[in-house]
Amino acid sequence: MARTDGPEVPGRVGGPTQDDSGFTSILSQPACLDELKAYHRFLFQHCVALVPTLIALVVAFCVSFQARTTCNLQTIDRNHKATHASLSCHQLLDIQTIALCSCLGVTAWLASYASRRASWSFASSLVFVGALTHSPDRRRPASADPQRFIVGIAVLLQSLLTESLRIFSFYLASCILLARLHEQLDEASRASPSLQSSRHHREPPPWAWQASFHDPRFFIAIWVSLAWSLIEFVSGASQILRQLALYKPWQGSEAPFAFDASSAWSRVSFFRPGAAARDAELGEAASQPYAQRIKALAVSRSSTWTAPSAGTITPGKAAMRTDGPGTSQAVADQAQRRNYGTMSGPQVARPDNAEARSRAPTSGPGGQHISEAEQASTSSFTTSSTASSELDMELEDQVQQLLLAKERAEVEAVLGAPLPSISVALCSLWRIDAMLWSMGSGLLLSAIFAHSQGSLGDLTKRGFSISVGFNLFPSLPEYAGTFGFLVLLHAAVSVVWATSLPTIGFASATYSSLLIGISLLLAGLARWGFLV
Repeated sequence: MARTDGPEVPGRVGGPTQDDSGFTSILSQPACLDELKAYHRFLFQHCVALVPTLIALVVAFCVSFQARTTCNLQTIDRNHKATHASLSCHQLLDIQTIALCSCLGVTAWLASYASRRASWSFASSLVFVGALTHSPDRRRPASADPQRFIVGIAVLLQSLLTESLRIFSFYLASCILLARLHEQLDEASRASPSLQSSRHHREPPPWAWQASFHDPRFFIAIWVSLAWSLIEFVSGASQILRQLALYKPWQGSEAPFAFDASSAWSRVSFFRPGAAARDAELGEAASQPYAQRIKALAVSRSSTWTAPSAGTITPGKAAMRTDGPGTSQAVADQAQRRNYGTMSGPQVARPDNAEARSRAPTSGPGGQHISEAEQASTSSFTTSSTASSELDMELEDQVQQLLLAKERAEVEAVLGAPLPSISVALCSLWRIDAMLWSMGSGLLLSAIFAHSQGSLGDLTKRGFSISVGFNLFPSLPEYAGTFGFLVLLHAAVSVVWATSLPTIGFASATYSSLLIGISLLLAGLARWGFLV
């Protein structure tokens, strides 16, 4: 979907412009999904595309659970050389520790997900304050784009919060590990008092400052990252299924009608499809006002649609000009029927037939004529109610069609192409890419953080002692380089996904992001000493 050189619609970032004829035409179903059977096949293929990522997560958890038996705390010999073959610490890494670390990962991701709206609001407020302080005499440069500025600030702030939550979750997992370690050591000390004399402090050897995959912190880092990746996968899968539902063939009686996507664009639907934590659906707040505008438009059109039918069911004027006690009630009923098609509030109460008959006089020169007028009024009101119900159903169908077309336009403007035209294999890589980014970022940050903490301590056959150089929460400068690099990397990739995806193409962006995710994962494993 190529962009034109025309001006962008306010509130859109990287989307089609007003000159895009493809978006001002009728947004009907893609040719490949005209039938419900084709849609079900399309949905099944995308569900199958989610399976490889789920299998990879399950396999990674099973492997890490079995490999926890290789965990050993740092052990030294007389020559201050590292050995890891004496005593195992896998008792620390039981089901309780795994469950606590997993809860930390899930909670951290949920906090990151919940902060998206705050990031957008903060960035929008900056632009609003800048607009208030902007002098009216100074003209804004033609290249200035407030929406791109908002997206850039929001993405940068979101990336900063996300990486901070990764580090904080690993810090809390380290606290849990130390608590479990002291709990087991206290039990061992009570069982064998001779172990208490061995719990002393001394300077760590030089090798103790190197992170190792035998360290129990390596396994808690894996489980926190796996839990983060799993909840992100669940959110991403639900998101893609919601987007697929937009292409379900319409089951109503009316055909889709013209919809101008340029006037419906509100905000960017998500930052980067490859990672659900950065898939910020920031346009949710704007969808409700848009629905209200469509409803108002549909109701305003109803006055034109109901005019011909109202003329056919309105009683004759002679019946409404009769004299008698029931004339005022008949006039009120007629006024209610005239205003029914354009009323936006609650429906008026229908007059009860028995009550209407009780109001009719039983005697008098005009009694028979009034009774016939009220019967005609009741019959015409029933006919009007039936016609109005059918009209309401038609309006609701068309409102739903407009909302679906608007959401499809937003998705296609961000992706650069209709979702059915994107290969299912690319969508599968889309989710694998998210898993690699989460695992790689988590392992790399935890390795740098553990390296800054120092060695947990020394484990010998007589007991365990916390190292003097161990710092549970190291200072920021010790890991600021890697932290800042990941924040800028995630922000840059997210901005590209949000603003330039139609230009570079979905396939190119997916493959590039996949390579970066693999690099992050390998760097994290290497920093823990798992590869080298």
